[in-house]
Amino acid sequence: MYNADTPKKRRSFRWLKITLISLGSIIILSVLLAFFFRQNLLNWAIEKAQAKAKNYHATLVVGSATISGIANVEITKMALIPDNADTLLYIGKASTGLRIWKFITGNIMFSHLQLDQGYARLVRYDSTRTNYSNFTKKSDSSEVESSSKVSLAQKGYRIIKNILGQIPGKIEVGDFTISYTRGENNYYIKADGLRLNDEQLKCNIDISTPVKEVVSKKEVVSKKEESKKVKNKRRKIEIINTPVNTASVQRLKVEGLFDPDNMTGDVKIKSRDFDMMYMPLIQEKMGLKLGAKELNLKLNEVEYDNGELVLKTFAEMKDIVINHPRLSNNDVKVAVGSGDIHIMVGENYITLDSSSTFKLNKINVHPYFRYQRSPVIDYDLKLATDRMIANDFFNSLPDGMFESLAGIDAEGFLTYRMDCHLCDTSPWDVSFNSDMQKENFRIKRYGKAYLPLINGEFVYTTYEYGNAKKIVIGPDNPDYTGYDNISEYLKNAVLTTEDPAFFGHRGFIIESIRQSIAQNYVYKRFIRGGSTISMQLVKNIYLSRQKTLSRKMEEMLLVWMIENLGIVGKQRMLEVYMNIIEWGPGIYGVGEASRFYFEKSPSQLNLQEAIFMASIIPRPKWFASSFNDTTQMLKKHYKGYYNQISGLMVARKLINPEDTTGLEPNVVLRGPAKSMLRKTIPVSDSTELYDSPPMLLDEMKFRDY
Repeated sequence: MYNADTPKKRRSFRWLKITLISLGSIIILSVLLAFFFRQNLLNWAIEKAQAKAKNYHATLVVGSATISGIANVEITKMALIPDNADTLLYIGKASTGLRIWKFITGNIMFSHLQLDQGYARLVRYDSTRTNYSNFTKKSDSSEVESSSKVSLAQKGYRIIKNILGQIPGKIEVGDFTISYTRGENNYYIKADGLRLNDEQLKCNIDISTPVKEVVSKKEVVSKKEESKKVKNKRRKIEIINTPVNTASVQRLKVEGLFDPDNMTGDVKIKSRDFDMMYMPLIQEKMGLKLGAKELNLKLNEVEYDNGELVLKTFAEMKDIVINHPRLSNNDVKVAVGSGDIHIMVGENYITLDSSSTFKLNKINVHPYFRYQRSPVIDYDLKLATDRMIANDFFNSLPDGMFESLAGIDAEGFLTYRMDCHLCDTSPWDVSFNSDMQKENFRIKRYGKAYLPLINGEFVYTTYEYGNAKKIVIGPDNPDYTGYDNISEYLKNAVLTTEDPAFFGHRGFIIESIRQSIAQNYVYKRFIRGGSTISMQLVKNIYLSRQKTLSRKMEEMLLVWMIENLGIVGKQRMLEVYMNIIEWGPGIYGVGEASRFYFEKSPSQLNLQEAIFMASIIPRPKWFASSFNDTTQMLKKHYKGYYNQISGLMVARKLINPEDTTGLEPNVVLRGPAKSMLRKTIPVSDSTELYDSPPMLLDEMKFRDY
């Protein structure tokens, strides 16, 4: 049967056949032209690169460049020289194969690379001049504005693709050094024997960093000169300390798998001398000592699909050593630390997915973080641990931190949850929640810090200008004052100024932490919040005076255990607190303090005296500055302070309104403190009468949460 569509199908097939033949012919002709004119194309590509270098105020010099076979290139004596500066890059001899299709379009990309010798030298001459600044200058404002509109995912994928896409699948490097010189200091990384073949990677790396050593040298003198020096006692044999620049060299071995085309890798880094590996530049720039005996890095997945970039990586360090003065006064040691990291990047957001896992020995933490840049800047942070065996948790805490918990034995399970959300347009509405959940948790044996110590009589040691002072906390101390023998006025005044929610919280005030986060974000600096009485008590009794992050974390963990396990009752905690804190210069405990100021026992203090004693707790050694030198009475600004504190006490029903009738800051010292007041009369006491009260605390501490 005749089909009218048959001639049309035949004509369509014929045109398709002609198109394919024509396209194939063009491709073959292009390949043939590229082959016959490959040297011309290479010269053209080099000229293009040289012209681009001039845009950066530099000269690209090529000694010789020849091509053989289909696209095998050999280059000798190639150098990139910035104008009026040291050579930035030099390659003595390199042999490589070009990716033909990239080569045809004028882009030089390598299929393999063999490099015999070369170096990259970065030099900083002074604070403004380097030999590499022309290549790192930021774009102008218009370019920055346009780039800010580019999708974060697209930009990130382009950077990764451009870096990994330039790496050949086969590499052999005999000797290549990257150095950085700043003044007399010279750093370098030397790669020797680098091999990448069939995705197998091997390399030896030497890292050299400058070290200043002080060499002591004794002055050598003759006997005659020595006798002269004895006669003149001012002349002595001197010890000359001379700083000498030396170098510390780390010899590392790199082995593993790397596939630049699929953007995957699995690399292990170790010391060839079985030593610790350190990161000296980080230590120099940040004061952070960071080292490990083994480093494992994996790039598992790089995928860009439907406008979203997905990165899956893994990093593991073994036998880690960390030291920073703000972290701890000792080396912090961790057996194993790792991170299984899943990152998703979209047009306007970066997310660390909750499927990520950070591991610290046996502690597994699942973090979630999301940064969104539009329509408003927004931050989300969440942390969640797995359900942990209690002993696994304590045994996993790093050495050099939590020393007070060393030797602890516990049973049961622990789980931690934290979440925080902050919006740039309304930072004061930040949300924050933190909770350590326990399940059948019990301490069978305490560590170095015996927490029930507070319940009985013990000796508290404080240090005054380096000298130890021991104070018995219990009936054997005649100045010790029990809870019931302390004036209710004083107890309530101290609670109001120091920790108004003491009897209602479990060691921490979440609202105070929330407000601190907002303050830190708004003012772009760390603002310390007030500690609770529980935290101050633990710090004083169990911990050192180190102002470090590790000590603060240790303090928080001890407070959590005391409060959540009911180890010490609230009344006992307040009683001990008021008997160990400093109330004046060298005056410890409320019993000694009440006699020091008023020649009274703590039970006899009135409201007027109680508010004054509570006011000096933040600065006990400077109590005398609260008094006017001319009258030896409290300064006038105390009127507002007394009104504030008494008003809060009335509002919280700690005192009756009639207790404040006629309340004035007319404190009269009758004890030894009176003799410590200043006797000099100031030139003008007008400023002294109206300066801001030094003892007023953050208003957050006065709120009843």
